[in-house]
Amino acid sequence: MLRQTMMFSQAYKVYRLWFSVLSHQIQKIKIVPTKKSNFGVQLAINYHEGTEFSSTGRKENQQRSIAVTNNTPPVVPKSVIAAPPDLREVDVLLEELEKVKNVYKLLELSSLHHSVMNNKHLAISFQKIYTFAKENYQEPSAVTSVPGFKWLCERVIKRARFFNTEDVINIFRTLSYLKVPYSSAVCTSLCQMIRHTINDLKLSEIIFLDFLFHQQKPTPLVSALKMALPLVMESQLDIQLDHDDVNQVARCLTIAIKKNLKSSTVDKLVQILLRCPSELQVQEAFGVCLTITQMKYPTEEASQLLNEVLEVLVIKIDGLSVKQISWILSQAIKQKLYHKKLFEVISKKALAEHWQMGQLCTLLQALVLNEFVFVDLLMHLAKEIISNPSSVYSDPQVSPLSVAEGFALSGFSPPHAEEVWRVLAGSTEKLSKLEEKAPHLYIKFFSCLAQLDFFPLDLLEKMLKTQLIDQTLSNHRFKKHYEEVLIDACILHRTSPLGPFLPSEKISEAIRLEFNSRISREFPLQKYLEIAVGGPQFLKTGLQTRSGHFIDHMIVMRKGDYPVAINDSTKESSAYFCHRFDLCEDVPLPFDGRRVAIVVADKTFYCREPPFLKGYVKSKIKSLSQTGFSPVLINLERWSELLDHEKIPYLMREVKESLENSGPHQEVVFTR
Repeated sequence: MLRQTMMFSQAYKVYRLWFSVLSHQIQKIKIVPTKKSNFGVQLAINYHEGTEFSSTGRKENQQRSIAVTNNTPPVVPKSVIAAPPDLREVDVLLEELEKVKNVYKLLELSSLHHSVMNNKHLAISFQKIYTFAKENYQEPSAVTSVPGFKWLCERVIKRARFFNTEDVINIFRTLSYLKVPYSSAVCTSLCQMIRHTINDLKLSEIIFLDFLFHQQKPTPLVSALKMALPLVMESQLDIQLDHDDVNQVARCLTIAIKKNLKSSTVDKLVQILLRCPSELQVQEAFGVCLTITQMKYPTEEASQLLNEVLEVLVIKIDGLSVKQISWILSQAIKQKLYHKKLFEVISKKALAEHWQMGQLCTLLQALVLNEFVFVDLLMHLAKEIISNPSSVYSDPQVSPLSVAEGFALSGFSPPHAEEVWRVLAGSTEKLSKLEEKAPHLYIKFFSCLAQLDFFPLDLLEKMLKTQLIDQTLSNHRFKKHYEEVLIDACILHRTSPLGPFLPSEKISEAIRLEFNSRISREFPLQKYLEIAVGGPQFLKTGLQTRSGHFIDHMIVMRKGDYPVAINDSTKESSAYFCHRFDLCEDVPLPFDGRRVAIVVADKTFYCREPPFLKGYVKSKIKSLSQTGFSPVLINLERWSELLDHEKIPYLMREVKESLENSGPHQEVVFTR
């Protein structure tokens, strides 16, 4: 009994020494009594790190197993007993990999020691390759062409089945960043491992893999994974989704909308985000913004979320790159996405960061389509065009049409405006291409210049000679742009010193289009004007001028501000005006009479923000004044807010002021 106790004590001391030497490689330690003795101990120490599951590996494991029975003390080599434990525990290769300072040193180590590298070595190697390549902006080919990288990939293929999911995704991320084809053997091996564990993926891993799989042209295996990942995500939402992590919810929403998951899933994610949209980070808010704008039929809640997300982007605009802002602007162009504060902060950011002319043109185009005017941007563009006209001629991103539309929207004329217009009209190469490929836009360009009171006579004469407008209107290829061309041609016709650009029947057609496009097709001022001037016989409603202007109402006033009877017929309804309009010039005019043209301006006559009068309306008022009319512009919204007893005095005050300012009848005068 005493002898057995001493033998057991000796065995236990040797075991303690062995355990301190090899503690970092021990998988299991089992201490069980043997059948022959209550004091028998059996120790099984199994090594798994760095060992292949092969016949050789199993043999090594058997050799490494140490059995201590009741009568047999373990035999430990003297070299092991003599070695200091702290030195034996160090993984020299791992330590060297952690110390490397550049990717080439790491790949050199890999070339020398790839045959003994285990999973931990491979994982840290690819992690550091990704970090070095990204921080130093290295070309992928500069890394992938090094022999050591090839050895690493081959080692990954051999040991792929032993990696955990996190290491598989990290290695795949590095390969994707280095543009290693997804059809390569190493990527295929990793994708197979992802396929086997796809049902056990975390939501964060699903989101990241979905991002990675869109970085290159997919293989059939990757395509299958791309289809499966959203379905797995949808099945795991109820279990894994953290409602308090709004950024994860936002990323899930982006995938759900892009992959057309069930509407109930999308609605659920939208409702979660509506609880606290202000907590979104800028990149997640940007992703949600782009995704919702791409929905064909967004729900009311999705539209509400979009507005909330835009508010987040307004506050965190500095977190977006110029490219991301350009994407938002492109959506604003396609979808007419409007947000006043967002447009303001983007415009200020563009000026503060001195964006290039092409980027400013993209911004201006988005503002124009949403009828938003930012005067500081227009002033800056004018200065840039004057100081550097070559940018207009040579930069392919700078469109003379976009710039002209930006100024024509509000009829804004900066200092040295004529010089700016001359530079735009002098971009002959771009204008020639525009005339050839999109003549309807070529006509629009000159319509914009006409609204800015600038007429390049040589180009207009060429347009008349080639009958470009008639050809475009009759060309079936531009049928969908017919109305647009007709309106633009009518603007040219009634403002240009040259012409005529349109026959009379086309002018009447253009006026009908203008009338039918108005929000209010009734004449709300008619009964008030009839009372103001003394009866319906003193007022004519729904007319046109020979130059192509539509007039809501006309009064003829003699000297002393006495109205003249000009209407001997009564129209039952405004439906009559959709088919025929009387000519103002056919109304008899006494020798001392003056024609007062009353134009009712609804909200379509004004920009959305700020509410500047649009350029074509200013051009119309100026043209009426030049052709002998006394124009009166009535803001319908402002007039409707007046009390009934204030409306008639307001109208007569405006008419009187127009007569005083317009002066006597004047002949047409054009500025060239």
